[in-house]
Amino acid sequence: MSETDTQSHRIDEELQTHVARAFEFDDPPETFEAFWQQMMRTFADALDRGVTVEDLCTTDESPHWATVNGETRYYQCVTDAFLLGMYLDEDVTARTVSPVSETELVVEFDADGVVSAPDGAVLSFGVERSVDPPDGPVTPEAMYGRFCPYSKAFASYEEYEQWVAANPEVVSDVQPLDESLNLQARLVRDVEPFGDSTESRNASGGDCSC
Repeated sequence: MSETDTQSHRIDEELQTHVARAFEFDDPPETFEAFWQQMMRTFADALDRGVTVEDLCTTDESPHWATVNGETRYYQCVTDAFLLGMYLDEDVTARTVSPVSETELVVEFDADGVVSAPDGAVLSFGVERSVDPPDGPVTPEAMYGRFCPYSKAFASYEEYEQWVAANPEVVSDVQPLDESLNLQARLVRDVEPFGDSTESRNASGGDCSC
């Protein structure tokens, strides 16, 4: 896929098919917006309730972390570190490390959303080419296991291409980081998959088997 194509909102057709199989979507998501809507809804449906900050998957050590009010939390999935910044009504600094160059990428959030993101950075989404339909319910743990290993931030599109060449077992697509974060932030507000309990509006997260 060319760099120009990544500026569009359509997902690579091969990835559409694999994502639909991996998460048992009724229809392959043709756009990144449809993809995120279906992912958020599937996660909430699996919990049978609205998602809260505690459902974000924390871990002891990770290349993805977020800091709020002086407290740092490490996340299993890069998107969780970003989602914390989108969800909290306060300043959050989210950081991740490119798996290719080990460049640290910093995104700043405030109560209104994304304040700044690195120019030229991109965010990938993918699943294994050999992915089978889930054997049982699509649980949050299953979603993390199938999605998070292939969601990564890169300092440039060229770095993403290097990663793709080194990982032929993965089918993926990519968006500019700022574009993807702004889309996700809008869906967090509009789709409202997150629980609105005041108890959940803190920097804590949930330990999980991802």
